Amino acid sequence: MAMLHLERLLVLISALLALGASSARADLLTQLQSTHLLRVCADPDNLPFSSRDVNEPGYDVELAGEIAAGLGARVDMTWVPTFLGRSAVRQLFEGKCDLFMGLPHDERFLDSYPRLLLSRPYYTLRQLLVSPAAQPVHDLRGLQDRKVAVEGMSLGDIFLFQHRQPRELYRTQPEAFQAVVRGEAAAALLWAPIGWWLVKKQPGAQVQGIEVATANLEFQVAAGLRKGEEALQQAVNTVIEQLVTLGKVASILARYGQPTTAMGQTTTSFPTVTQVASNPQQGSALYYQICALCHGQSADGGGPIPNLKEFQGGEERFLKITLAGRPDRGMPPWKGKLSEEEVQAIFAFIQSLPK
Repeated sequence: MAMLHLERLLVLISALLALGASSARADLLTQLQSTHLLRVCADPDNLPFSSRDVNEPGYDVELAGEIAAGLGARVDMTWVPTFLGRSAVRQLFEGKCDLFMGLPHDERFLDSYPRLLLSRPYYTLRQLLVSPAAQPVHDLRGLQDRKVAVEGMSLGDIFLFQHRQPRELYRTQPEAFQAVVRGEAAAALLWAPIGWWLVKKQPGAQVQGIEVATANLEFQVAAGLRKGEEALQQAVNTVIEQLVTLGKVASILARYGQPTTAMGQTTTSFPTVTQVASNPQQGSALYYQICALCHGQSADGGGPIPNLKEFQGGEERFLKITLAGRPDRGMPPWKGKLSEEEVQAIFAFIQSLPK
């Protein structure tokens, strides 16, 4: 009987210890505030996203450093090659890191990883249409029947195939880029960060880039956390919002070739699209890149952030406020960063949203 009581006692102690360990993991924010250390997973060789190179660490690594600083901590990097797929994300679940940078902010992705939390998005990943500066292709309409260089089985490749666009397949995005440089292709369709990075690294290539913003060719990027760490998630979201508002995210992206207000044609069909100075489609590209992180995907705002769909005063007042900013409410001035035409396009897009 004594042995039975001892076994029950051991089971109870084991359960309590497990519960204590679970509580410790759930209170990661408190732990971080004590250790001042944020462990971050990222790919060691994936520029412009991330790299071991301290001189060119990539914007995900730089942003992780800013997030850590905003939490009163410093970064401790865990390098995980992302070609490992699920094995890479598993490092987060196994406690090898507290934050995994550069994950898609997508419900389908969350369905595949039920133990995952995502921060608010910090960047919208789009495609870039690269073409020779001497014979530029300004939008998808300009492709006509000309071949487009593209990485085989990439999202861009699938998109072009679905729309019966002639294409030339290459093993990698840089190889598709070089096809345009060598004059082998009229244009290349690349992931925008990689395309802009290649343009920056090869200034003598004499090519131009224009972003293609359409729902089938873009997704938002966020940082991943483990479920149970909602307190840390909320703290990270607050820091990201501040970094976006202060323009620090845009500054980091710019160091890797990404224009602060890069935008292209927003297409809802292929290859025809209507373009006017302030149409809602044109404004949507800018809105989702610049405004959505604070005002939300549907411009509903929340808390101290106003619902833009309820904005009173018309286009002229919207233009004035946007360019001047509202520093007392955390909104920076956009004069010099956005043109009046771009602000008018954003306003037109907001007005097109269902109330």
